[in-house]
Amino acid sequence: ERALLNSTLVGLCVARRYPPVPSHRHGREGAAEQPGVMDMASNPYTPLAGSAGQPSYQRKRVVRAVGLATGGLLFGGMAVYATSTMSASPHTGSLETMSSGASGAQKATATPREAIVAADEAAPTGYVPMFTSAISSIFGGASSSSSSQVAQDDSVGTTPAEIMTMKARQKATPATLGADKSTWGLQSATLTHGETLYVSCEAERRLGRPLGDGYNYPESGFDANTLFVRVGHETVFEFGQKTTWALTQTDKVTGGSMTMYTGAQEADSLTITIATPGQYTIVVGGQTATVDARVMRYEVRDLSDDDREAYLSALHTMYYVSDEEGLAVYGDQYKSAAWLVRQHLYGAASRECDHWHDDAGVINHHVGITWELENVLRSIDSTTAAHYWDYTREAAEGISWYDSPYFDDDWFGSNSASSTEHMITEGRWAYLPVMESARGYSNITNPYGLLRSPWNTDSTPYVMRHNTTLWNFADGNSDFPTCSEFQSTAEDDWIGTMFNRLNGLLHGPVHLMIGGHWGWSDKWESYMKDLSSTDVFLLFAKYLWRQGFIHVPDYCSSDTPSSECSTHCPSEVLDGMTATEVLNISGAFSLLEDTYWTTMEDYGFSDEEMLSALCSIGHPGEMFSSAAPYDPIFWPLHGTAERFMGLMRVSHARGITSFSETWGYYHNTYNPSDTHTMCDWSGIDTDSFDRPTCTGDTSCSGHKEDDTLPFEGLWSGQDGLYTNAEFYVFTSPFNEELPYMYDSLEYWEGCGEIIS
Repeated sequence: ERALLNSTLVGLCVARRYPPVPSHRHGREGAAEQPGVMDMASNPYTPLAGSAGQPSYQRKRVVRAVGLATGGLLFGGMAVYATSTMSASPHTGSLETMSSGASGAQKATATPREAIVAADEAAPTGYVPMFTSAISSIFGGASSSSSSQVAQDDSVGTTPAEIMTMKARQKATPATLGADKSTWGLQSATLTHGETLYVSCEAERRLGRPLGDGYNYPESGFDANTLFVRVGHETVFEFGQKTTWALTQTDKVTGGSMTMYTGAQEADSLTITIATPGQYTIVVGGQTATVDARVMRYEVRDLSDDDREAYLSALHTMYYVSDEEGLAVYGDQYKSAAWLVRQHLYGAASRECDHWHDDAGVINHHVGITWELENVLRSIDSTTAAHYWDYTREAAEGISWYDSPYFDDDWFGSNSASSTEHMITEGRWAYLPVMESARGYSNITNPYGLLRSPWNTDSTPYVMRHNTTLWNFADGNSDFPTCSEFQSTAEDDWIGTMFNRLNGLLHGPVHLMIGGHWGWSDKWESYMKDLSSTDVFLLFAKYLWRQGFIHVPDYCSSDTPSSECSTHCPSEVLDGMTATEVLNISGAFSLLEDTYWTTMEDYGFSDEEMLSALCSIGHPGEMFSSAAPYDPIFWPLHGTAERFMGLMRVSHARGITSFSETWGYYHNTYNPSDTHTMCDWSGIDTDSFDRPTCTGDTSCSGHKEDDTLPFEGLWSGQDGLYTNAEFYVFTSPFNEELPYMYDSLEYWEGCGEIIS
């Protein structure tokens, strides 16, 4: 009855919020599954046949069978059916238990239920994951529930910016097992008879911070006795007196309780490792508390040495094990780094527009591909996760950005390669290869057949980095994005503005500072050094390519000199126009600020010289290109954006900040990457010199709220492609079905000294 009521309410809300959206999943009935092989027929950005250098794209739209707008009762009926169907494969798994070092601890012996494990391997069908509490976030409402278990100190701040500062200033006190609990600052639960159960994992005790920090306010909808547990790692439950222990889970088919573990004898503590995300119940002498087991994402610096090595080793494996080999060894969730690079290229290197960046879909796309990465890493090593990089710490700790520990040889390698080819030559990632002869693997390659942006005509078959952008060190940045910039964004009143800042100001500089750009004539050096930043030239050259002014060679053999395999603007395309006319028609004078043109005049450069330089583009490192996932440092970068949005959504539900969640994006005036333009290449022969029709004030497909995202199989039970609106709801920090979470939404170590 409760499920029917909740589902009916959800259906009514969804029908009211999304009346035009067809429903429901965007899958293809009867499609053969090929794990590890990109399903081109269901990808919203399916490439059409075309040359490697000039692909064109169409957007696949599959009408859903049942409309979200058909009303609450129908939707409720679907949810009840879904609940029953989902129960065929409950979120359970083998449980590994071992003895605790605490006095009186029991060595627990878990007997895995083979039938449950087997059921978990089969993906449930018919599940419609919409949640009343999650949807209330999109409407700006807050769900009602009992108080959160981990105490949240409202004195730390009354706005997100204040919380970020004050939490960072709080002294974290490492905890000890078996010690006096009067100053316990980690998780605990008040049991049925008023007694207290304490819980912690190694990372919590070492860091002195509880899991679930920032999630577990009453408005988030979590049960008052919810205890967050890190999947794949030992968790210690302490009760203080000997008692019986059991762990159960509700069978979603029958509604009955399934015993996952029963202790052989009484003990005052239990050490247990839960292998599979899901909701469990810990039974302590007949008293109960809810256990929410999640894959936990930590700042890489905060990992133990062993956990950091497990993460980096799994990441390294993904770069060197092919799809075919990985599927055979690691199972259906495995994808190689090349697979993920190809997916990013199909979205970001489309000739018509960028389906992933510079518009409202930017966060969803990067949350999705990071989730894909996590599934791959966990298929290699189930103890790891898609850990993140809080790059606001560098500036706060007085560390020059290029001295960050992330650039240690055994972490992610030097920020700027010393070789003339700009490839990493030392450490874990030395000579990291880019796939060669990739035309049979991807419809997008560069002219040399490397799995790289088509306009990046560099022939070096290795990942490249350079900390200078056309002679401008770090593209004019002195630091990575800082806490104060995140805090100012927390004052925005619309998610469209937040999306814009998270796309650009709050993460874009890291890409530019590591990727870099080179290859222009030395005569431009003094001019470039006189500018505050120089990334705009590559960005605008890419826009010239989308508009058809710049052409890329179709094919270059591996021994073709770079001088004979570069981008260019054919005279047939220019069709007698002057350089000034081309720059004007293409939008250069409106997208690049006046200072670029006045300074150019001061140095005596002409429009003809500028157009010639733009047409030849030069070469960027992977991080400043559509093939950015080829650089392993790409992967920890985007968790910070998701974590920030989680903080904002919880703060909104608590009523301590107010912003509109109406779908959209704030577009900049002077930004040659954010053109808000789509160029129609359909019907144009790729061998011709015709240019496409480009339409301004148009959102590229992949960014509107009812556009589908290309991610499949992210979680057990995903039954097709999700729209932006649906994915935004599902990845809410309120969603108990989300299998992962961040160690903390509120603790930002780099924010401790920003506000006095």
